[in-house]
Amino acid sequence: MRNQAFTRQCCACRCHKNKNELIRLTIQDEIVVIDREFKMEGRGVYICKDLNCVKIAKKKNIINRALKINNNLDIYDIVIKEITNE
Repeated sequence: MRNQAFTRQCCACRCHKNKNELIRLTIQDEIVVIDREFKMEGRGVYICKDLNCVKIAKKKNIINRALKINNNLDIYDIVIKEITNE
């Protein structure tokens, strides 16, 4: 049995992983930001640290729909940059 307190679901591939293996995105002052410490308040969405998941999310506009925002397509480029810098 996995520990539900630390497992989260990727918005793109829908697989469950430890939250430390995922990137959390949240809204702060109407801007989407990466929550590196997993402590920011508000609606959040998790995505795998995998370029394929980011491509799926961008194609289907998953992050924008999950966060209930419009026209913030540059967030996908920020996530890609975050993944490639690790």
